[in-house]
Amino acid sequence: MSLAFPRSLRSLSRDTGRTALIGIAVAMVLLLAWVAWLILAELPIYVRSQDLALGRDGSVVARFAPEDLARIRRDQPASLIVPASHEEQAYALPARVLETPGQGSSPDDLVRLRVRGAPQPLRGEIRIEVAAVTPFELVLRGLGS
Repeated sequence: MSLAFPRSLRSLSRDTGRTALIGIAVAMVLLLAWVAWLILAELPIYVRSQDLALGRDGSVVARFAPEDLARIRRDQPASLIVPASHEEQAYALPARVLETPGQGSSPDDLVRLRVRGAPQPLRGEIRIEVAAVTPFELVLRGLGS
């Protein structure tokens, strides 16, 4: 018995599935790249303070929340983020933690930092990187694990 669809049968017999295999391979490469990023990428965790003052010795004194103070250590790198104004764009100045509470003369919730070239009057935000986590860790935290 002959079939009434010879073109369809020829097309099906010539189909090797190469297009589907290429599509699956591309999808697998993208999935592997995404999983690698999820596990290997490091996202910084910062503590921030906008409560800034200029110390007598030219250092910057910043007030941090009590839960953030436990994560700040002496000699940690930091940044003073100076906001944009009408004349200039926002920029970051490198800084370093000089004293934390319990070290030297720093009061209970103040951190003293050295910032070269701090603007006058002092404005902006101090940002200190206290940890780095992977996106996978953030997902686990979000799920409550």
